[in-house]
Amino acid sequence: MQVKNILGSLWIFILVPSGIRGQCTKPTTSDHAVVVDDPFDISKETFVAGSTVKLRCHPGYEPNSRILDSYTCGINGQWKPDPEKFTCHKRACGNPGEVMNGYYEFPDGAEFGAIVRAVCKMGYYMIGENTRTCLADGQWDGRDPVCEVVKCGPPPMISNGRPLNDHSEYEYGNVVQYVCSSSYTLLGDNELAIMCLENGTWSKEPRCVAVNCNRPAILNARRVEGGSGPYGYRSIIRYECSVGYRMTSETGRMVCLENGWSSIPKCEDECMSHLGMKSGIIPDEKLSASSVYCTVWRCPSSLSWHPGLARLDHNGLYNAWLADNNSQLEWLQVDLGIQKQVTGIITQGAKRLGSIYFVSAFKVAFCDDGDSWKVLKDPNTRTDKIFQGNIDNNTHKKNVFDPPFYARFVRFLPWKWNKHIAVRMELLGCRDD
Repeated sequence: MQVKNILGSLWIFILVPSGIRGQCTKPTTSDHAVVVDDPFDISKETFVAGSTVKLRCHPGYEPNSRILDSYTCGINGQWKPDPEKFTCHKRACGNPGEVMNGYYEFPDGAEFGAIVRAVCKMGYYMIGENTRTCLADGQWDGRDPVCEVVKCGPPPMISNGRPLNDHSEYEYGNVVQYVCSSSYTLLGDNELAIMCLENGTWSKEPRCVAVNCNRPAILNARRVEGGSGPYGYRSIIRYECSVGYRMTSETGRMVCLENGWSSIPKCEDECMSHLGMKSGIIPDEKLSASSVYCTVWRCPSSLSWHPGLARLDHNGLYNAWLADNNSQLEWLQVDLGIQKQVTGIITQGAKRLGSIYFVSAFKVAFCDDGDSWKVLKDPNTRTDKIFQGNIDNNTHKKNVFDPPFYARFVRFLPWKWNKHIAVRMELLGCRDD
């Protein structure tokens, strides 16, 4: 109760409830901050004016700035200073240290609660725990692990050879060389050595092999480089064809390898001239076919894909022979006029309105009377020879007839094709001129 003197002689009594005057509610704190008092009743919800409390951060957290941590309840029912300005952040643990021959990964940072993972470099393995946790006191638990180098045992023995070193233990990355017994050659992925790998095993060991290549028998050729033998590993010889013959491969160079010579060149008769399809020496009337594809019904020859268009590298809107049907019974026939030696064929596909056409496999037939046809046989199997054709519409594909044949009439017999039977071609052989 308060008593006031009014006008000197009149006293007025004013009653104020003591339970309301100067009370503060429990301070509202920011995240990770807590009210502490000594003693402090956690269930206490109101404080009288003049009461003092302190704020602290949760374990693992620390204040964001140097602000007062003591707060007083004022007679106006407000805390001073404002307790909500007391904020906290996670405490940092800093660098956990160094891992010799390894490193730490920080997927969660380096603050309270974070876990770092230790990783060893390739060729090393870990001793100790590979994780550490940032604690509330700003320290990392545990200790730095150790990365030890991976080791391999003695190198393996091999037939007809031995390692040059015979230590009982080797570290990751160490290399051991091998040597072969006399007359043997060292072969393998790394040829001369093996390496201790990151998993404690050796890389694949080499082999000691007796490599010998026989002197090749190449008809119509002469040796122009290299001795007469014997030939060991990586021995080199080179051949040239005799006059009147030419080599089927790009080079006559041969290298002796583990499984024999790298290649065997072949010298063929130079009778490989174009017989007249591309040049037009063979006229249109000497070309015929089983059927002709036409773009319109009863079309003139100018709108058909007739045999006269089946010439190598022919261009234009109509640029090849197209069969009317896609069937293995279709054929394209060339009349050479007289019997000639035919030694090969070059084929090419066609293109129509953006579509790619080509024959991917074919047979060849021949005769002299235009009636008694013989299909060219495979000399090994004695069955019909199926030649590999084109893989696109424009690239040349050359096939050599071995042995060649003599004939006046030659037929191209499609066996497999892409979308539609279509071909441009040239026959190879000996020309009269």
